[in-house]
Amino acid sequence: MPPLRERKQDIPAIAAALIDKLNDKHGCRATHLSPEALARLAASSWPGNVRELRNVIERAIIVAGEGEIQLRHLPGALLPEAPLPGIPQAPQAGDVLPLHAGARMSEVEEAYIRLVLQHTNNNKRRAAKILGICLRTLHSKLRSYEARKPRGASAIA
Repeated sequence: MPPLRERKQDIPAIAAALIDKLNDKHGCRATHLSPEALARLAASSWPGNVRELRNVIERAIIVAGEGEIQLRHLPGALLPEAPLPGIPQAPQAGDVLPLHAGARMSEVEEAYIRLVLQHTNNNKRRAAKILGICLRTLHSKLRSYEARKPRGASAIA
């Protein structure tokens, strides 16, 4: 069978089948790819062949959660100048990391985790998948952030 880069006309059908299969696996309800997202997939060279396409679709389903998979749901490697992988490229309210020059790495990590949680509407399971960590690790990190807060500060977890 020829590589996927030589069968670009098959990408819509393969993607649709993957969406159906991976929705069940992740408990999501993504319906289809937007024309822009499909065009971006068709423009890729797919060195990893169908396995790479599957990984991209799987991540997009997790990020989108439901409805149409849009360009902003695709991994950063497929988007020009994507600021952070797994986060929509188009700026949205609150999608700015509240950091300053000289911020500690722990502050950067916490800000990124909170941004992903905000993006997933505080769905910790989806956030952990996007972050590439297990749910237990995410819970542990959130507990440590709460322990560092001054008394009287509100909790997000």
